[in-house]
Amino acid sequence: FVFCSLIKGYGRKRNLQAVVQVRELMTDSGVTEDAYVVTSLIDAYVTAGQIPAAEDILRKAIAGGTCSHQAFGALIKGFSIENNVPKSLALIAEMQRLDVEVTASTYNSLLSSLITRGDLKAAMNILHSMEKNGAAPSVRTFTMLIKALGQKRDAAGAMKVFDSMVAKGVACDAIVYNVAISAVASTGDTARAQALSWDMLSSGLRPTIHTYLALGKSWMNSKGVFHEDKRAAVMGAIALFDLIKEENVAPTTELYNVVLGTCLRHGRPPDAPRVYNQMREEGLRPDIYTFVTLMSHCAKHHLLHQAFEIMEHMRQTKLAPSDLLYAALAKVLVNCRQAGSAAKLLDEMRTQGIKPQL
Repeated sequence: FVFCSLIKGYGRKRNLQAVVQVRELMTDSGVTEDAYVVTSLIDAYVTAGQIPAAEDILRKAIAGGTCSHQAFGALIKGFSIENNVPKSLALIAEMQRLDVEVTASTYNSLLSSLITRGDLKAAMNILHSMEKNGAAPSVRTFTMLIKALGQKRDAAGAMKVFDSMVAKGVACDAIVYNVAISAVASTGDTARAQALSWDMLSSGLRPTIHTYLALGKSWMNSKGVFHEDKRAAVMGAIALFDLIKEENVAPTTELYNVVLGTCLRHGRPPDAPRVYNQMREEGLRPDIYTFVTLMSHCAKHHLLHQAFEIMEHMRQTKLAPSDLLYAALAKVLVNCRQAGSAAKLLDEMRTQGIKPQL
């Protein structure tokens, strides 16, 4: 146990020289490298980026009968880091030939690699392979797939995976619910997003700030065409502030930015300034995205006075102005027929070394 702990500690620090010294000390002490030590050694060499050396350790362990599924998993993790999918698949096939248990954790390392490569079709095939080979997918397996599909805006595919997980009786956690809500939020499916949040609550899980961020994005991305739909989106987003208070979840600048984005896309002229004032009363510090969104709102609704107020607030926060912010302010000036002020703004941008957007 002591030697194993030392190898793990030195491995995390990528100190392979110390790892070698520990192995030499084990040999001098007559201590045999068991399956736990082998796994720790492979982990250490993988962490240091020495994959061939890690594979050599595994080969010797297989020959000596001291190999475990954790050791295979550690090396598969290394191949996955290098995006070497063929090697990972070959190792899994070798595990099956040697009758070594292939667990969900083993597959998850490969799954992560495929998702990083953007090969979601192959990732889905891995899920089917797991089920076929008797390796029960874990909640992390489903979470990775749902998140990847959501990022591709494939909400239908993400929900198919989520529903499959529920049907298999895999216990959901807050993370997978948040990822699922985010997936449907990307397409503006507010009804499904809210239904998932209610399921989350009914299962005894408490929402987090990520839950409310996802719900806010569902309102922001909603496809409201008629006035009443747009109004419902704005009110739904603003209502999140009351919901988080009920759950004792602290609001964040990011959540306010999402609600401001909803006001920009669906709101009336007073909506965004009202939310911004509430944000200031909460004592939250705006970031550059806050000001860009507010300025874009002012441009959309020709709010010249508010635009200059926002610019002054930004200067007070000592945030560095960006080309996006200046572009939004320029649009305000043009929309409000302030050609002279727009020309002065261009001069100010050049003075600050900011290249005007074309």
